[in-house]
Amino acid sequence: MHTAQTATLQDVMNDIARHPAAINAAVSARRRDPRDAQEEAFLIIDPLFSDLHKQHSEAANNHKRLVRRHGQNDPMTRVAEDISDSTKSALETRLLELREDEEICAQAALIMKKREAEEDKMEVERKALAKIRETFLNLEQDKTMRRQRQRSEKDSEMAMWVMIWAMRKIMESHRANFMALARDFTDATDPRRTVAA
Repeated sequence: MHTAQTATLQDVMNDIARHPAAINAAVSARRRDPRDAQEEAFLIIDPLFSDLHKQHSEAANNHKRLVRRHGQNDPMTRVAEDISDSTKSALETRLLELREDEEICAQAALIMKKREAEEDKMEVERKALAKIRETFLNLEQDKTMRRQRQRSEKDSEMAMWVMIWAMRKIMESHRANFMALARDFTDATDPRRTVAA
């Protein structure tokens, strides 16, 4: 039986480092045009505007699909275009009515203000996550550099011992050759060996 494990801080940091785009997309606050923000608020407040918006979106998508399949001049495409234009006109008419309604506009303003506060909070969170990611990447870079430096130091130490060993071998060889030459010189200058010869 497997049990769910709580992600460690290291797991979270690794995920942030690997997927910065996903993190930014999840928390980035995109400032909308005020008129667009107001329309979004109207969609929440007014059921009729919401319904007309849905109808127009479906009609516009259907028109685009028919243009791709049959071309702009196909009779079905033209009918779909008329329906799309009609739903757009009805939507724009209702939008004008809502913008003239002070009570509705006041409600929309409250929703917009709340959303703006939420977006400000999300922006703070995004910046905090970006800072955490930057700090984590710097720590990882430092760790990598330390590991590389440690490997370099180990390699240098190994090279030094190899060089010392080689120098000792060379010195031993030179000493052996010197001793052999010394013996030969001693033998050559020994009167007893000269007389015997």
